[in-house]
Amino acid sequence: MAKSNTDEIKALYKKLSLAPELRDEPPKGKYPKGRIKQVFNIFSAEMNSLMRVNIWFLLFLIPMFAVLFWYVNVAVSQAIVGFNFMGNIGIGYPGGSDDAVQGMIAVYDAYQKVLFLLLPAIVIMSIGVAGAFNCYKKYMWGEKVSVTKDFFRGVKKHWYKYLIVMIVNALIVLGTGSALIYFLKLQALGIATAGYWVMLISVCIAAFLLMYVNMTLLPMICALDLPLHKQLKNALIISLKFAPAGLILWVVCLIPFGLLFVASTFVSMMLYMMFIMFGFVLYGLAFTAFSQLAIDNVLTPLYQLSIAPTEPTKKKNKNKNKNKNSKINYNKGGKR
Repeated sequence: MAKSNTDEIKALYKKLSLAPELRDEPPKGKYPKGRIKQVFNIFSAEMNSLMRVNIWFLLFLIPMFAVLFWYVNVAVSQAIVGFNFMGNIGIGYPGGSDDAVQGMIAVYDAYQKVLFLLLPAIVIMSIGVAGAFNCYKKYMWGEKVSVTKDFFRGVKKHWYKYLIVMIVNALIVLGTGSALIYFLKLQALGIATAGYWVMLISVCIAAFLLMYVNMTLLPMICALDLPLHKQLKNALIISLKFAPAGLILWVVCLIPFGLLFVASTFVSMMLYMMFIMFGFVLYGLAFTAFSQLAIDNVLTPLYQLSIAPTEPTKKKNKNKNKNKNSKINYNKGGKR
């Protein structure tokens, strides 16, 4: 059984696309204290420069902040204008008994508009994602980081790849959010059957697994010299083979977002502030560490094995041709 599992892993790894890492400096070896320790050590040692990376990143999140913290309240307020929620409770409060349900549906429609506005906001955010991950990889590799230069170098080289990936992520968010809103509407009307529960759970599981691939894909795009479709194939394979540890890390990363929906207003505001100040940096470093784990242990060793047999052969052929040319020149010289 163990042998078959090993054969399966080897067969899957044969489908990986191999390429050199996009390093500016020679590799410095693996971090001796482990990936988790490395993330927090980098975070504490490079706090000042990481905050500058975060500032550049946050500039490209301004449209998203505008949608989430301003337009949501505007859309909901406009949605409930004209509804009478005091009907049928006494003299002077006329109105139908279904006003409350209609009001809830109007609010859900307002949230649907918010989801559509998140699409262009996520597209703009992709520019910041390209720059930030280009910096995070250099921190993880122990290279010297010039924040502004490296940030916009990542934007220049990889913006189109991140744009495509973030558009797909935006569509996943739109599809999942729309399914949830549709279910809430049915629930408000009292017609949400077991089939709709199955639909919602299935959509949420699919979104969870698809977004999980981002932990490998986003850092890998700027770390390896490969086209996007090969990066995606590698990310899918690595995400599958590292699934136990990766899924646990992904769940841990999602817990703070879950707390935003259940915490009080004060706690939610504190969580938002922590996200803005430190959260994005820690998430970026954690994703980069997870992706680099696969690169160091799988992709780079396989790449080195793939090029190792060819280098001596080329050198041998080169020497052979050199000797052959020397012999020809020598013979020509003899004839003279």
